[in-house]
Amino acid sequence: MVLNSEQVESARRLMLDWPSRPIDAIALDVLEEAAARLGKQHKSQHDTLDADSALQLAESLLADARDGERGFWLKLEYGQPALDSWRAESWFASPKKGKPGFRAGDFVFICAKDTKDCYAVVEVKGESEFQAPFYESWTESHDPEAFSRWPWTTSTIPRFVPNRLLELKLSELGVSGQALQNGHVRLRLDQFTAGVRALARLSTD
Repeated sequence: MVLNSEQVESARRLMLDWPSRPIDAIALDVLEEAAARLGKQHKSQHDTLDADSALQLAESLLADARDGERGFWLKLEYGQPALDSWRAESWFASPKKGKPGFRAGDFVFICAKDTKDCYAVVEVKGESEFQAPFYESWTESHDPEAFSRWPWTTSTIPRFVPNRLLELKLSELGVSGQALQNGHVRLRLDQFTAGVRALARLSTD
């Protein structure tokens, strides 16, 4: 839109009446920091999914995945698939070979070792912790040997946990069992994207 001289003057008078206050360099720095944080808050899945919400959640997840600041992983968990274990804040353990490379904001595909089903996506909350106090209490009652054999724990929040188990297998993500000797392996963005879209597609069937 192009304004003539009369409209320009009218617009200027309107803007002069808008609420305003003086700002300085410090205020601009604060504003810049706040803007940089936009869109980077932890997002988590709060509700069960229907076909539409599954597709929307998948696209939101993939938009975050393309921000260039995250790693992508596949984590193999012992036993059968356990969807309910990942619907709230949770954690997984890693072996004692050294601190795992998970970082806050990384996305992790959870797969079941027994069935090779890849069935949930979680987001890493923070740095992996060595022999955390909560983990010591947990292993005392569940698996005493795990505290020394799998001493690293990584906290997570849910990002895409379907309502039911879907037929997405480990091989479909292009990962072999041999690559998972440490229980986890990095994924490329294209592998992660294909896996998320497969979960979303299967959720609509």
